[in-house]
Amino acid sequence: MTETEIRIKNLFRKKQIRTQTLLLTCQPNIFYFTGFTGDDSWAIISPKRTIILTDGRYELQAHQQCPTAKIVIRTGAMTKEFAKVIKKHKIQSLAIVAEEISLALMSKIKKSCAELKIKRISDHIISDSRQIKSQSELKAIKKAIVIAEKSFLESIKQIKAGMSERKLAALLEYKMKTNGAEKSAFDIIVACGKNAAKPHAETSNAKLKPNQPIVIDFGARYKGYCSDLTRTIWLGKMPERFKRLYGICLDAQLAAIAAVRAGIEVAEVDKQARDIIESAGYGKYFNHSVGHGIGLEVHEGPVLSQRIKQKLEAGMVITVEPGIYIPGKGGIRIEDNVLVTEQGFKVLSTLPKQINEVIF
Repeated sequence: MTETEIRIKNLFRKKQIRTQTLLLTCQPNIFYFTGFTGDDSWAIISPKRTIILTDGRYELQAHQQCPTAKIVIRTGAMTKEFAKVIKKHKIQSLAIVAEEISLALMSKIKKSCAELKIKRISDHIISDSRQIKSQSELKAIKKAIVIAEKSFLESIKQIKAGMSERKLAALLEYKMKTNGAEKSAFDIIVACGKNAAKPHAETSNAKLKPNQPIVIDFGARYKGYCSDLTRTIWLGKMPERFKRLYGICLDAQLAAIAAVRAGIEVAEVDKQARDIIESAGYGKYFNHSVGHGIGLEVHEGPVLSQRIKQKLEAGMVITVEPGIYIPGKGGIRIEDNVLVTEQGFKVLSTLPKQINEVIF
């Protein structure tokens, strides 16, 4: 039995589904349960069969990636081809992932399949399945981390004052692709000076300047899986104020990482970092959760937030990324990728992050 077949079998054991057929329209979910990477496609899965609905662009690819699946090549609207498949295979009831289907698309499905009984299920039923990584998934994530880190270290050797944020981002993306990444896992963030005060800054044509923080948020995608790392660096001298802020942020990150283990509440991991930053007087400048899961998507469950009630489980891969952002001054974020284990944690990323290691 293949890994995707095992995933399907385990999924349909969940009582929330209660049908023998499920429609998937979101690419990461389609890939997870079928191995198919094509866009603009649907998958109908059950313990007995997998049907891929795609178009002629992906016909050969679908047969190669899903040799045991039924491949249906559509020539017209997806909903019309979908209705034919439902009728041909005498499917009477179907589960759909509510978050994947818009109201307009649901209306079209109901119109084309009037007799079909549709059950809505929450996305968390699917996403929960994806949170615990298999050995093959861990291997891909680790490789994505290695590629990103190697590319970062190569790029940093070429960094200099006067280079634009955008040029550094382009260089880093180029390095990741030449080092084996399929692509960047997301739009790389390079934010210098005041721009670094924005947690999700837009990389611009602004020039890198000495003695200012440069936040670099980046990740590689390898065999569909993502890495997600952040380092804050300086050219020249790190001002005393930022030395203190950097030390606080690093202490917060290390405390949060140290708390990671199977069975701990995600809110408690967040609290470990937040308490340190708040006690130093910068609580209002830490304005996001301490981390999130990574895998097929760069942001997936679990979310390590004070507002979430969930426990970490062995096999999850998470980010730990506290930050301090001072409007008009700049910001700091330090992010690593961490595997949750039964005994505690394993930090998968290895980039240096001590103060003396981030000044160039």
